[in-house]
Amino acid sequence: MVQSNVLDWLAAMAALVVVGCQICRTGPTLPTPSTLSPTLTHRQSEGILNSEDTRRAKAGAPIHIMEDLIKSVLTGDSRQAREDAARLVSCGTPAQAIVVDGLASAMSQLDSKCSVDDFDLLAIMLAGRCVLQVIDFLYQSDAVSASWSKGVAVLGTIQGDVHDLGKNIVKAVFSGAGYQIVDLGTGVAPRRFVEAAGETQADFIMVSSLLTTSLANIKPIRDLLPGNNGALVIAGGAAVEQASAADLNVDFTAANVFDGLRFCDNKVGAS
Repeated sequence: MVQSNVLDWLAAMAALVVVGCQICRTGPTLPTPSTLSPTLTHRQSEGILNSEDTRRAKAGAPIHIMEDLIKSVLTGDSRQAREDAARLVSCGTPAQAIVVDGLASAMSQLDSKCSVDDFDLLAIMLAGRCVLQVIDFLYQSDAVSASWSKGVAVLGTIQGDVHDLGKNIVKAVFSGAGYQIVDLGTGVAPRRFVEAAGETQADFIMVSSLLTTSLANIKPIRDLLPGNNGALVIAGGAAVEQASAADLNVDFTAANVFDGLRFCDNKVGAS
């Protein structure tokens, strides 16, 4: 029984999912050589600065500190990640650049290491904790600034289910990727998802479910949306694994958090 519960929990953590909308990036002018790390300055003089280095340099971020932040997130070192973020802020790096070039870059690297057959839940949890602490440091809240976020997503565990660990991982990953997440908590009624989507002009409604007994509560959400609300409904979680989008009356069911992230980025890119 204990082993079964653990496996169910791991499956739930790996399966939960979320969303967003495309970011419009703008960057200040290229910083002077004095603001660049010695390594970057040398690489620039040698003509071997790659496109990623150039993009980060244009964002005003000292490359070596940004790389330190990425490493701290990937190793799950929350204290060091906050210190790295503080160093970047002291150098004048915009919060947006820290999120996009630091946190989102780290999560992208983590994604590439987590295949469907080798999903590293612990690494995601530790990295997610780092992401939320850095976001909190940058904005003094757990929400990404709405003025430049990729989009707004309403997130919650459906009515009849009180599990929230997977939901919190989803929140961390997507906050780190630059999304504004409106967390409704657990046991959320279908109508409340719809109300919150209208109040926040959300682009997506993200619903998680661990218990199969709660699946029926997901189905009414899309039908409750008014005609002028174009929010897409996304479902994820262990209970959703064997169900199709048509079964649940949603727009997408995601295998895991990164599956959902790629789906939403593709949707936004096509709009």
